[in-house]
Amino acid sequence: MFLITNGNDVIYYITSSCNKESDGSYIIDNGILRVLVPESFIVHEVDSLKDDIEPYKHCYSESKGFYANSDYVEPVPEPTMADLQEQIAELSANLDYMSMVASVDLPNSEEE
Repeated sequence: MFLITNGNDVIYYITSSCNKESDGSYIIDNGILRVLVPESFIVHEVDSLKDDIEPYKHCYSESKGFYANSDYVEPVPEPTMADLQEQIAELSANLDYMSMVASVDLPNSEEE
């Protein structure tokens, strides 16, 4: 198993195969993908990997092994079509209400 980490030990990619080519690129994922790994990144070969290890969420270094990435923040889920339709309905209702309020004739305080 291979891990590609950045200079801060954050795991960016996990693959079962990784071969360095003469041009400096790596062939990974059993030949499916060719990537250029920046010089600040490190390719590690590890014997095994726990099932819960995830890119970005975990870090790895040869001295510390695997550990949680303290800077990791869960991504905000993308809204679904139903969420967006609900937001549109709410905004439309608010706009209708605001238009209605704006069209109401208020008594002129100077006439009283």
